[in-house]
Amino acid sequence: MEKNEIKMHIKSKHLGSEERFIINKLLNDDYTPSAIAESIMVPVSTITREIKKHRKLVINHRSQNVCGNKIVCYERNKCGACGCTRYCKECVAYNCNALCDKFTLEPNCEHLKKHGNVCNGCKHYTVCKLNKYIYDSQEADKEYKKTRSESNSGIRIDDIELKEFIEFIKPLLDRNQSLDVIKNNNPDKFPYSVQTVYKWIDKGLLKGIDNLMLPLKVRRKPSKKRKKYVLKERLYLTGRSYNDFLRYITEHPYDEIVEMDTVEGSNKDSYIMTLLFRKSNFMLAFKLEDHTSESVIKIFENIKSVIGEVDFANTFKVILTDRGSEFSNPAAIENMGYSGTHVFYCDAMQSQQKGKIEKNHEELRKIFPKGFDFRKITQADLNYALNQINSYPRKILNYSSPYELAELYLPRSVLNLIDAIKISPNKVSLKPFKTRKIG
Repeated sequence: MEKNEIKMHIKSKHLGSEERFIINKLLNDDYTPSAIAESIMVPVSTITREIKKHRKLVINHRSQNVCGNKIVCYERNKCGACGCTRYCKECVAYNCNALCDKFTLEPNCEHLKKHGNVCNGCKHYTVCKLNKYIYDSQEADKEYKKTRSESNSGIRIDDIELKEFIEFIKPLLDRNQSLDVIKNNNPDKFPYSVQTVYKWIDKGLLKGIDNLMLPLKVRRKPSKKRKKYVLKERLYLTGRSYNDFLRYITEHPYDEIVEMDTVEGSNKDSYIMTLLFRKSNFMLAFKLEDHTSESVIKIFENIKSVIGEVDFANTFKVILTDRGSEFSNPAAIENMGYSGTHVFYCDAMQSQQKGKIEKNHEELRKIFPKGFDFRKITQADLNYALNQINSYPRKILNYSSPYELAELYLPRSVLNLIDAIKISPNKVSLKPFKTRKIG
């Protein structure tokens, strides 16, 4: 069969009926697995696995002795009859198959490996008295489709294991933990792939668990159309643009970068200010009196008074924020660090330039959903929520938590600003504030 007659196999796809027919035909023509693999452009391992998985053992019933070792067997006296000198395989009085501990149906043939571990195409096929391994494309395709159908129809674990898995995973999903994090923290109790469990939940096979409990599955509301943004000239942006930021961190690659933002509460009446340290993903948050630059400056003055001038200067060397009016007085913040604090601004409408803090706000919004009134909580309540978020392992941190890395990178005085403590991964809860009392 010419190569140009064969349709090229698509990488990562399963073998199809046509490809199995080609494998069958080439085996009958005495092609080796490597030659077949080259012909249909797949790895040799794909061919060998396909043959080994779907070959069938055909028993040679024309002979009383169906042992696969009979050609090379020289056993004697297995029946215990004294004085017998014949080989057991030649005995007509007894069937050695029932007496010999070396009996096997698998053919022990020196030609078998040369033909891809099947007897298709072997020139000794008609005269060989051994059992035979045969690959048949039609039977192989039926078996493949049956296996695929069964794998899609249910769960391959028993009812007891399923119940134990549901009892283990449900409390953690109730705490808004993702399947990735749960699996990483509990590999012994989560032996299945994350994608498999997603499929089980999609099909409703895990009683009491649905897609609404999965943070990554809940769809967001469609974004509203924004009005055209008109750039306003702001003198304080001079020397503090995003390009200036990129130049600075190129010259000072070891300085800690702090991303800064605000989170809006209900009816634009309540706000909190957030600060995220890029190296660790550790986040601070503080209640704001109002949405003004004076309130932001007041927060920084309080931070400096608590942690001291040295820790402030070493920790807040570079601050990156957006162009909100509450951050319109960078000079007041920069003057607080005796060795120089540098405030830079993202480009207009480019929030991804401070993407880490935006991503972290997704965890914050699990506890304080959009529209939440931050006037209803105290700073202690906010600190409690931050401990949950900072103790939550992240895939981007190789499943370490921001708190664990912050202990390495930040002064303890900074962690004490929010009374930071480490919470065991399985006890982390990101449930909405309205469902439980914080603090």
